[in-house]
Amino acid sequence: MKANNFTLSKDWIDAIPIRYGINELVQIDDLIFWKNDTNLVCQHFFNFPINDSQLNRIKELVNEDQSIRFSYIDSELYARLNNWGNQSDIAINKLDEWEAPQLILNSDIERYLGNSTNTQTRRNYNEYKLKMGDYSFITSDIENAMKLWSDVLTVDLNSWKGQNNCDMKSLNREDLQYIFYLINNPDNTSLKVVYKDGIPLAYSLMFRANSEAMWYAVKWGASDFGREQKAGFYCLYNHLEELYCNNNELMMDFWGRRSQTYDRLKNNEVKRYHLSIGRR
Repeated sequence: MKANNFTLSKDWIDAIPIRYGINELVQIDDLIFWKNDTNLVCQHFFNFPINDSQLNRIKELVNEDQSIRFSYIDSELYARLNNWGNQSDIAINKLDEWEAPQLILNSDIERYLGNSTNTQTRRNYNEYKLKMGDYSFITSDIENAMKLWSDVLTVDLNSWKGQNNCDMKSLNREDLQYIFYLINNPDNTSLKVVYKDGIPLAYSLMFRANSEAMWYAVKWGASDFGREQKAGFYCLYNHLEELYCNNNELMMDFWGRRSQTYDRLKNNEVKRYHLSIGRR
């Protein structure tokens, strides 16, 4: 497997059966799919190699009336699957295609955010600079990562997500997908949690692979009280500032999740796709 995709890493892969359970998974060589009610859902994202043996096995599953789904994949992988489908008489159904936001920056980030052409971003960022002294911003390290992650789950539970049963623990234990990579890869992970009077209000989680320049925004959220305080914005801005200052540049991929905030921050885009594979 290529090392430039954290969803191909050993820690990511090892977490999948702990999150879902072995009996809910189908493995095709080194790719893992989760069996939900109607599809086999690939647990790897962005761009990754897929060989003829894997494609042949996917075709066998399709011929058994199994639908296969890939999410948040890049143009290169989409083209590979689409060409294979055309040659193999397999239906490749494009479920969604969109321009996913990125922030590629090698100039001063404070100037970029403080002078943003988007009025809301500019206003929120300037408020953050005025009020940041009222909050504590803590970044993960080897010693504190587990404590911070516990606070992240508290924030998640005390938000609209918890009230609507779509917090990480409620979503097929999504929290377990991230914890192993976070703990075992301190050089390739960054978790930021913001507190006020010792109470966790918001968090931002970023991953990358093998010290690559590109970071990915994995999760971001705030409690209900944190939202009232705009702590989610403040946490995200502080996190972006820190990652920029580490190398005086920033390459950030917002995963492709649709968000007004991410769209307001972007200065670059990349195509992402959701697709399903089935019988013609």
